[in-house]
Amino acid sequence: MKLHLGGQDNEGRERHPASSAPGTLRLARAAEPDTAGAADAAMAEHEPRRSHRERASELGEMAAALAHEVDQPLTAILSNAQAAQRFLAQEPPALGDLRELLAEVVADSVRAHAIIRKMRQSVLREPPESSSIDAGALVREAVRLLRRETRAVGATMSASVAHSLPQLRGDAVHLQQVLVNLLSNALDAVEDCDEAQRSVSIEVTATADRGKVCIAIHDQGPGVDAEQFATLFKPFVTSKPDGLGLGLSISRTIVTAHGGKLWAERNADRGMTFHIELPAQSAGANGQG
Repeated sequence: MKLHLGGQDNEGRERHPASSAPGTLRLARAAEPDTAGAADAAMAEHEPRRSHRERASELGEMAAALAHEVDQPLTAILSNAQAAQRFLAQEPPALGDLRELLAEVVADSVRAHAIIRKMRQSVLREPPESSSIDAGALVREAVRLLRRETRAVGATMSASVAHSLPQLRGDAVHLQQVLVNLLSNALDAVEDCDEAQRSVSIEVTATADRGKVCIAIHDQGPGVDAEQFATLFKPFVTSKPDGLGLGLSISRTIVTAHGGKLWAERNADRGMTFHIELPAQSAGANGQG
């Protein structure tokens, strides 16, 4: 009995069982498993699940960010509405104060709606909005939005804006949220300080070449130790009992998306200074050309 392995004969022709000689036992060559194909199939099978998990995680982070960002305007709306009720209960009602409060309620409602709309755009992956921005007006508006919180902690907040600043280019709602986050943190930092130290100051300047706008927010609070300083911008890390630990992380993400930088310094005496550096609109236009 002859033994042949499947394959080709001397002339390169394929041998088949039907053409083998009688009495010849043909052993077929064992087929090697297609490991690469199996791996590809496994990856294709798990890809939808992985994409789903990543999307679910992304939406979870967005939900946490939304909760953080709308907390301030919603809290302001509640505070103003409660104050309005007190003014209405007076005899006679304090109509002048009531009008002011209602104007603030409307402004905060518009801001909360804008934040939600921006988050919806992110979920739907719509392109971000961009417009020319007056940095000084942006800072003054953030200070105005927080004036009730500033009075509530007995603090002062001042802004020094250089003349003839170059315009910024970007999303005004997002950049305003950065300022509100940083100023709110500064107010929290000075809340338990002596009256003389309950102050927050903002400086807005431009670099010598007018290519960047610089915003510095100073507080006279107790500051942080080295360990806390190292984790300032890490998400979900916070020293506040009711905090989410997202404000600084979100703020840095927004500033970076605008081509800028956000960093912190511990002051030599006490407190912290947060620096924002954003490219001027003309600098961005030059960079794109």
